[in-house]
Amino acid sequence: MSPGLDFETKLIAKTNAADVLAQQLSKPGYVCAPINLGANTDPYQPIEREYMLTRRLLEVLLKFRHPVTIVTKGALVLRDLDLLTEMASLRLVRVMISHTTLDAGLKRILEPRAAGEAARGSRMPLMPASSAFWSPVPLRLLHACGPYACCAMPAYP
Repeated sequence: MSPGLDFETKLIAKTNAADVLAQQLSKPGYVCAPINLGANTDPYQPIEREYMLTRRLLEVLLKFRHPVTIVTKGALVLRDLDLLTEMASLRLVRVMISHTTLDAGLKRILEPRAAGEAARGSRMPLMPASSAFWSPVPLRLLHACGPYACCAMPAYP
């Protein structure tokens, strides 16, 4: 698969993910530790509209009172505000909106189909004010190293 359109269009949905998660959380020896959604791929990709896997996972996590962090660029996160707000009231969730660059031209090259900075930023005021709920991911400044390559500078020294 190519890292471009294939990554976004050739998706495999693990439709039993919520059931498997509930089974794992129910095991007698399970040790609770925060789960991260969005470490490898955005949990709010367009396919989520149809399958609602992230929402079902959040329902399981809420039922078990299990902590979770979410990293996303997707506007679809607002669909789950009801669950996220309830989880936030229990201090179980942190949603992080990721930003690659504030340079619109560079964003179009790196993330041609991702929501722009204006759209990502517009979600933040809609999130409850609790710091246990949401935060921006520290912006990583990107510099073009050539026509097809970019180098990331760490957000922290």
